[in-house]
Amino acid sequence: MSLHLFKRKFAAVAAFSLPLMAFNTYADTPLSKPMGFSQVLTFMGSGVINITKSEPFPGVTGCLGTLCTSDYFYTHIMGFNEQQVAQKREDAVAYFNQEFGIDVKTLVAQKRIELKPYTGNPDGEYRLYSVAGMNLPAAGWIVRDGGFYITVLDKGGIPLGGRHSGETATPKNQMYYGNYNILATSPPHQLKEIVISYESNEMAVISPDGLRTTFNTRTHNERWGEGQSYVSYEFKLNGDKTVLTNGREVMTFAKYPATRDFPDYPSFAMKGDAYPH
Repeated sequence: MSLHLFKRKFAAVAAFSLPLMAFNTYADTPLSKPMGFSQVLTFMGSGVINITKSEPFPGVTGCLGTLCTSDYFYTHIMGFNEQQVAQKREDAVAYFNQEFGIDVKTLVAQKRIELKPYTGNPDGEYRLYSVAGMNLPAAGWIVRDGGFYITVLDKGGIPLGGRHSGETATPKNQMYYGNYNILATSPPHQLKEIVISYESNEMAVISPDGLRTTFNTRTHNERWGEGQSYVSYEFKLNGDKTVLTNGREVMTFAKYPATRDFPDYPSFAMKGDAYPH
């Protein structure tokens, strides 16, 4: 989920039904599924973003870091028409209202928050690198990312309600509602799409210098059901006005394992031989 906007001295940087194993021609020894989970995925973002390029890919505009204020994801990747994009926006507003107990439209009108569409910056190179039960190519699978997000403008903060009653959202918080569209590849040139929806169930927390962020989301996939994702990002500014991205994400289906009946052997106190180097 390459979703972070950040500011520094340079600028304002800010239905899957395919049987996966049948599609996995890379596998030697597939990764085991952790006990109690239907699926576990790991992602990384290791790209280089030029903060002077507002359009790093034709049609992906308004890029101020890993987020681009563009609806390219919905119109081009997902193939939605105007009415479908508008419905997605309404769905996002309804979710933010319910989850965080805020009146989004009123706060936007008061200019206390912003609600914008986003497409993940392609130069962030966000990719899926592992799926339990499979071996993916070393380059991973490209993750296309987009949705709607909230940024708080009110320096005094926005009091929250609902499940977050007693919390306050500040300009160092964001909230996301979107989708992943993962382009799964198999030699020589087969392509399939994996779609995962996600929504913030906690606020994203951005560091004071804007170079680190963490967040987690509730996820859903038609094949794997409900899940949970945890994301961490760091950014390194270079002198040539580029930024190195360093993102990590673990996504599990479901949020909690179905069993905790771990084996008795080996026990916690046992010792073993030195592991060969």
